[in-house]
Amino acid sequence: MLVAVLCVCVAACASSPTTEDPDRPPPDFALVLTVAERGARAERPAALRPAQYVLTADGVLRAAVGPGATHDLLPAPTARLTPAQRRQLWPLVVAAGLDRPDASLEPEEEAQDTPLNTSSPPHDARLTTALTGYGRTTRQSFTLAERPAAGPLLDALAGLRGDPAAAPATPVEPPPNPY
Repeated sequence: MLVAVLCVCVAACASSPTTEDPDRPPPDFALVLTVAERGARAERPAALRPAQYVLTADGVLRAAVGPGATHDLLPAPTARLTPAQRRQLWPLVVAAGLDRPDASLEPEEEAQDTPLNTSSPPHDARLTTALTGYGRTTRQSFTLAERPAAGPLLDALAGLRGDPAAAPATPVEPPPNPY
């Protein structure tokens, strides 16, 4: 009997389930959000110009804005978010539906950097996201016309980014082959 109780206790300690609280960001909350370049659109609001935002689990926000800011860049750090700022972003992530795996893309289905149809409204943009939380990554690609609830999240990231012009983006290069 004692062995059975000990086995149950060890199994319970080993599994230590993670409680998902929809009101709080996961401890490993990280986000990559790319606003795809869609040609010269001078009338496009600043928040919808090409951009790459990378929020790491330790609260570092990296941002690159302007032509050439694509998913192939690792932007330089532009801000360190406080725990309160990260908690303020989480409801925007949930409202945008980025936490729902049913709306996700498989990696091979990720959107390519192709121009929008020229008849698309100037206030629209293609967003590609990768959200990590509770050990899972959910990838999505959509336009703001398809998911307008993502607009406040994009605005918040743009407001938190600091001055990305002060820290230039760095192209992502594969690690050297050790062999």
